[in-house]
Amino acid sequence: MAIRNHVIVSETGESKLAQRLELGRHHLAADEPIEMGGMDSGPSPIQYMLASLGSCTSMTLRVYAAHKNWALGAIRVEVFHERAKGDSGAPYDRFERVIHVESDLTDEERAKLVEIAGKCPMHKLLMATDKVIDTRVE
Repeated sequence: MAIRNHVIVSETGESKLAQRLELGRHHLAADEPIEMGGMDSGPSPIQYMLASLGSCTSMTLRVYAAHKNWALGAIRVEVFHERAKGDSGAPYDRFERVIHVESDLTDEERAKLVEIAGKCPMHKLLMATDKVIDTRVE
């Protein structure tokens, strides 16, 4: 059976682009920076996506480390995004994920953490080619 997540996004009316996000019992704001026509009253949708990838990565690594009894110390993940152009000139999205841990790791352990980071659900979702977005207006 498929897991179905649900959020509600509504305009706040506070500015042209400001949004209210309802994620179950959690209420957040979203907006665009001023230079993009927003009022910067909350993170942008891209920032939320990057936060999702970073937090999912950290959680996945924490679960793996606990399972393997690895003492990583605190985990911090930085995620960067840019719209780049390939050799052919075609644009593509480039993400950079930098994982920081407090403990000293061997090259083998670092490679394993990179492998495990690639197994986080958000990484898989972003990299999947079999996405479907069904949209309707009611």
